[in-house]
Amino acid sequence: MSELHPPHLYVPVLPATVLVETGHDWIEALRSGWRVVYRWGTGAWALGDVPRVIVIHLDDPDHGVYAVAQYVERDIGLRAFTTRGERDTATDQIAAEHWRRTGAGPPDLPPEGEPLPHHKGSAIRASGVTMDDQLTALCAICGERLVASERTEGAERRWALRHWAGVDQDHEPDPTALSAQNVPLSCDFCGSEPTWAFQARYAIRVISYSEHDVVAHETREPWAACVACKRSILERDVDRMLHRRMTTERRPGLGDDPFVRDVLAEEALHNWDAFFESEPGDPYRFEEPPPTG
Repeated sequence: MSELHPPHLYVPVLPATVLVETGHDWIEALRSGWRVVYRWGTGAWALGDVPRVIVIHLDDPDHGVYAVAQYVERDIGLRAFTTRGERDTATDQIAAEHWRRTGAGPPDLPPEGEPLPHHKGSAIRASGVTMDDQLTALCAICGERLVASERTEGAERRWALRHWAGVDQDHEPDPTALSAQNVPLSCDFCGSEPTWAFQARYAIRVISYSEHDVVAHETREPWAACVACKRSILERDVDRMLHRRMTTERRPGLGDDPFVRDVLAEEALHNWDAFFESEPGDPYRFEEPPPTG
């Protein structure tokens, strides 16, 4: 295991607990690069109990540092590694210990030892389908894109049509035929009007939080981008991308609560991590076909 010692020399300084009153204040004081991890495993089970217990991640591929820290009622533990996989393995253990202590995790979690494979990993790894299978319809009522997603409830799995953004609408999906003329056009990073696109080299599994669950699916489609987001993507300026996203994000059914906003930020960062890892090519004009080769 390539663990870095002492870890605090390799990561942005964590807020001193003596300078904050609550866990929420501690989150607000986190420096750039740290993000809260609210869910873990394929079932997206709760990780932590904000504001008493908080788990955070740092991904710094430029310097080869991947860290996990845990805030537990004003005590802080920190570990840093040279690979994301090792950091996530450490998080698997944190999650298992938390679930055993609280009883809030997967029902089949072993009482001791290694967690099961489906208990491990970031956010959600639910089985999905390709974009060609999913984007076959629009909702005739609201015009939103519909996707086919698989939901897991205990041991039961079932398929259902859902609105693209995971939004709890006030109506059931009413599918109508999808065509190039009626696909809603918006920047996949902030929601504004797109003029550019990026083609990922590999399939990307993205997640979307709704009020009650997490939807995951796989896409090979180009990612549309506005001028501002295109510039930030080329500069890998994730902070600016997130600021722009959160100033435009207004998702029905989720409100404007600070905790919810943090969850939506986690969703965006997870999806953008997958996007950058897919080695997207150079941007091209949105109305043009993707470049070949």
